Formats: sequence, structure tokens, C-alpha cells
Amino acid sequence: MLLVLFLVLLLVVIGIILGGINIVTHKALAEPRPLLFRSMLILVAWMAYVLTLCFSGIFTNFSLPPRIPMFLVLPFLLFLIYFLTNSKFKPLIDAVPLHWPVYFQSFRLGVELLIYYAFIKDIFPRIVTFEGYNFDILAGLTAPIIGYFVSKKINGSKTILVIWNIIGLLLLLNVVIIFNTCIYLPKLWDSSTPMIKPAYGMLPLALLAGIFMPAAVFMHLLSLSTVLRMKKANQP
Repeated sequence: MLLVLFLVLLLVVIGIILGGINIVTHKALAEPRPLLFRSMLILVAWMAYVLTLCFSGIFTNFSLPPRIPMFLVLPFLLFLIYFLTNSKFKPLIDAVPLHWPVYFQSFRLGVELLIYYAFIKDIFPRIVTFEGYNFDILAGLTAPIIGYFVSKKINGSKTILVIWNIIGLLLLLNVVIIFNTCIYLPKLWDSSTPMIKPAYGMLPLALLAGIFMPAAVFMHLLSLSTVLRMKKANQP
């Protein structure tokens, strides 16, 4: 059941991303196919990379150095820098409606429910759920509200969006810290052994760090870069 639920959410997330890329590229460019192909190729390549690492079993090894930060977080950050600073993608970024990345973050509600389900299945400790110290569900719950404010261009919505994006990134950072301390510093939580089972490094749970977390970070930074540029230009 857990696998099915993860796959359903994965298909929803991928479908939204691909649909958005298709709409934006056709909106931004007279000849959208090259950029559309390049964007989809990057997405497929990243998914293939994540799946290959998952099937290799490398993430089930909880010894130092930490595999997930080293093989997933760092490469993704490098990709983010490349995407947000490469002029080739600027037409694509500029064509994204400001409220789209915000509404997209609603998927985090589903992610948090899946994490809670994994807790019920005794894979994760309560600490990493919304009943513990994981407050990321707030981002998913507030995303439709903030998205509505932004889409209606309510006075002050851009400032609110900047603050909301920063808080959203901090919530994600908090989740990363909780998961990693549960694995590598369990004594902080009064445990002598890792509190998360090796299943976290296998499919479907590895999608949390491999797909869902990167998607959330990407949308936050895309939204932040766009709104800050708009505020700087004093656009309405």
C-alpha cells in the first residue's frame, strides 16, 4: 500500500511539472521544442540517477559519510545553481506565473501524510512526523492560501510571498536536520541506535529525499528568484 501511495503522488508531481513545462515553453518561445526537450531530458536524467542509486542499495548504508546528502543533496544544489543562473533557461523562468510554484507546494501535504503512514508502519519514529518536530505540513496547508493572494495580486502579496518562501525553506531544513540526526546522531533523541530503518534508503521511501524534497526546494527558489526580481523592477 505504501508503494502505491508513493507512486500515485510521484505521478501527480511529475505530471504537474511536465504539464507546466509544456505550457510555459509554448508561452515563452516561438520555437519551444529545443528548450522543452532539454528541460524534460534533465528531469528524466535526474529520476534515472535517483532510481539507479536506490537500486544499488547505497542509501541503506548509514555509515559516514552520509550517502544521501553526498549523492543527492549536493548534486541537486549544483543543478539548481546551473538552472537559475544559465541564460538559456531565463525565458522559461520568466514565463512561469508567480502563483504556480506556490500552488505546487500543496503536494507537501501528501508527503507529510506518507511520512506519517511510514511511522504507523514502524519505519520512521514519531519525531519525524507532524506529531513530532516536523512542521512541514504547514507549507502544504498554507500554499493554496498564499497562491490565491499572489494570483489576485492582493496588496503586499509579494512581500508575503518572500517571507513564506523563506519560512518554507526553513521548514525543509528542519526536516533534513531531524532525519539526519535520527540516523547519525540518535543520542540527541535519547537513542543509542539509528531511529530510522534502512528501508528509508530504498524505494519508495527514497523518493522523499530524491524527488519530493528537491521539487519543493526548486519551487521555493524559483519563486523567490522571480518575486525578488519583480520587486526590484517595481513591477505591479
